[in-house]
Amino acid sequence: SHSQQQLQALGIQIPVAQLVESLARQSLAAGLDGVVCSAEEASMLRSSIGDSALLVTPGIRPEWSAPDDQSRIVTPQQAISDGASYLVIGRPITIRSLPWKRYGIPLLIWFKRLAARMTGVA
Repeated sequence: SHSQQQLQALGIQIPVAQLVESLARQSLAAGLDGVVCSAEEASMLRSSIGDSALLVTPGIRPEWSAPDDQSRIVTPQQAISDGASYLVIGRPITIRSLPWKRYGIPLLIWFKRLAARMTGVA
């Protein structure tokens, strides 16, 4: 995940959101089922490319977690609200003892909503 400044250093002058949307559209046009994207773009992508595309969002950090090396992070609740299909949480789960006690219910609700959306059964 790159910041606008990092993209400019690479000679890319278009805004991050515009680049992300363009790459996502190209990926779907090439036959992919979805994209890996920052959760910061999940809402924008969900609006622009629709509900059928899968959005895999790394860099998810609960509010009690350190950002580590991630610079563009959101909470699990925000990612779910913004339309992420799959959350990549990683280190906050692997290095913290019993984080599921805190997030078990919201994640269970999210998984039920995802299953309903994928199957069309509410």
